[in-house]
Amino acid sequence: MISRKVEKICIIWLIFVGLVATGCIGQKPETLIEGEESQEWFTRAEPMAENILTSVETGDYQSFIKDFSEQMVKEIPEKEFLEVKEKLYSQAGAYQSLSTWKTTEQGDYVIVYFTAHYEKEDVTVKLVYRKGDTAYKIEGLWFA
Repeated sequence: MISRKVEKICIIWLIFVGLVATGCIGQKPETLIEGEESQEWFTRAEPMAENILTSVETGDYQSFIKDFSEQMVKEIPEKEFLEVKEKLYSQAGAYQSLSTWKTTEQGDYVIVYFTAHYEKEDVTVKLVYRKGDTAYKIEGLWFA
């Protein structure tokens, strides 16, 4: 597992940006989404998660941000993206595969969780979407 120090260094900005961008601060607890609705979210989100992880692995910033909301693009500049890429690689190793975990909802948001399998360890990936956004743009992103 990624050490707490490195986790804070690599991810703190994503958590803050995600909370600010999605307005999740102070919202009610997450509720599990199950069955067909959960599967629909996985089907929609999995290619986006795979793209994010592959883009981080290859250092392709433009591909990394292609499914983000305008606010997320503004909040994650290329320089910070490259720093996270290097830190994630040094701690977790090379990206290998992705598996689905769970889908939840919280207020006006749907949260899709994945497990990213890396050479040295597994990393949780959390994608946040705004309910009703027919473009399905990513409003928040976390690695833990």
